[in-house]
Amino acid sequence: MMYNYYGFGPLEIVLHVAGWVIVIWLIIWIVRSIFGHPHHGHGRRQWMNADQSMNILRERFAKGEITKEEFDKMRKDLE
Repeated sequence: MMYNYYGFGPLEIVLHVAGWVIVIWLIIWIVRSIFGHPHHGHGRRQWMNADQSMNILRERFAKGEITKEEFDKMRKDLE
């Protein structure tokens, strides 16, 4: 049995390639969303940790656990 196929020509090729690009992009997007990007949010977490550390340092100074000199030195280390 012979099959005659009259495709869309160049449009068929463009749509086929575009379809594969979309499929590959979706696979990458799904994998990244499941496993996470290794650098995603790193700067924000570091900033949040430094802010939390500064709050703890302020609390310790306010309670009198550390002196002004110790507070200044630790604050400079955190910054």
